[in-house]
Amino acid sequence: MAWDKDRPYAPFILENNHWNGGVTPTAGSMDSWTLNVPSKHDIDRIWAGETVDGNKGSGHSRTVFRPFKDVELTLTYAGFSKGRSAVIFWWTDEDGRYYPMFCAELDRLMKDGIVSKVMSGVWSAEKRSANYGIRLEKLNWREATDGKS
Repeated sequence: MAWDKDRPYAPFILENNHWNGGVTPTAGSMDSWTLNVPSKHDIDRIWAGETVDGNKGSGHSRTVFRPFKDVELTLTYAGFSKGRSAVIFWWTDEDGRYYPMFCAELDRLMKDGIVSKVMSGVWSAEKRSANYGIRLEKLNWREATDGKS
């Protein structure tokens, strides 16, 4: 199923059963990959609030898909991991939940000169191939500069 940009969704961890190459996302964190690719019917169910399994019995973390509307978060860089098809940069929120970011997004932020160890702003979900990540939509400059702007 193609990504539905009008109804974005992402996999969230219910129970983590594996180590993720240096970073181990906790329950409640966004996952970067799942075995299940939601169909249009699944996306309808996700946005209706129904549970859609992200792994269908795999040996990886148990995940479910949830809607991911733009959300304001303050994220702190936590490290990176390498998978079969992507390098993922991991960020944590104030509650210890992890969020994956693609190299291309980090590259975009670096070229725009807005990368910091701690970033606050409005974030959205994006999908590339079989992987999921976050994207900065709007930076909160006051938070990012510690009120020194």
